[in-house]
Amino acid sequence: MKRCLVLFLVFLFSVVSLSGGIEWTAKSSSQGGKKESNFSLVMHMYAQGGNVRQVFEEMKGSENPLMAKGGYWIYRSDENKLYSVNPENKSYMEIPIDSLMKLTGSMGKLVKMKVSNPVVKREGLSPESVMGYPCEHFRLFMDYEMEVKIAFIKSKSLTKQVREIWSSPKINAASEIGAPFKSKDMKTGFEDMDRLVEAEMKAQGEAGFPLKVVTTTTTTDTKGKKSETTVSTMEVTSLSVKKLPETLFEVPAGYTKEEGAQGLFGK
Repeated sequence: MKRCLVLFLVFLFSVVSLSGGIEWTAKSSSQGGKKESNFSLVMHMYAQGGNVRQVFEEMKGSENPLMAKGGYWIYRSDENKLYSVNPENKSYMEIPIDSLMKLTGSMGKLVKMKVSNPVVKREGLSPESVMGYPCEHFRLFMDYEMEVKIAFIKSKSLTKQVREIWSSPKINAASEIGAPFKSKDMKTGFEDMDRLVEAEMKAQGEAGFPLKVVTTTTTTDTKGKKSETTVSTMEVTSLSVKKLPETLFEVPAGYTKEEGAQGLFGK
């Protein structure tokens, strides 16, 4: 999510309806809780016509090879596929989204997840500007109990989450960003969790393009003996609206396809 919107004429202060593309840079981090869950990263994003390119410019605290510094993902909306590209060894992995959804669905047979007593509320706050863009400013409160069962192991917890959002209706990027990259289109494969996400998106409404999000999550086991709080932030640091070259959303010629993903996601 990024900035650098060139205002050619005064009417461009009205809602930006993208006929070209959008390019932005965002920094994200998560602190607190388990040490292995802490991370910070900087992403450079491009979106146009439903296609998305996500470049990992900086990454600290994660050993995930699919998110290595300098690597990037490409989502092709016409193919409904995700490509994980490694420029260092000139290779890529192909991940069909449909197969990925089937995988998460099959996980639901092994992992049982139940969400109960969900409460989702929205609190409006005074409007503010971020990077010169007028933003809707609000908090989302979400409380729920979760029970997870894996084989004979069962755990219960209570989660309380507060998400503060600065989102600009002046930036209308919905048509440019592919469905799997939109929170409201995200599916986990667990029905209870999907309903919870749907309720959260409904409470959020059509607030526009999120320029800053601060999420505080506290999870406590049902015995009240263990409590863990994490604070996650996402902030757009630059943004521009412009026509993007189609080559940004293509795997470079000559790159080798890695077959490692085939056994996991299928052909």
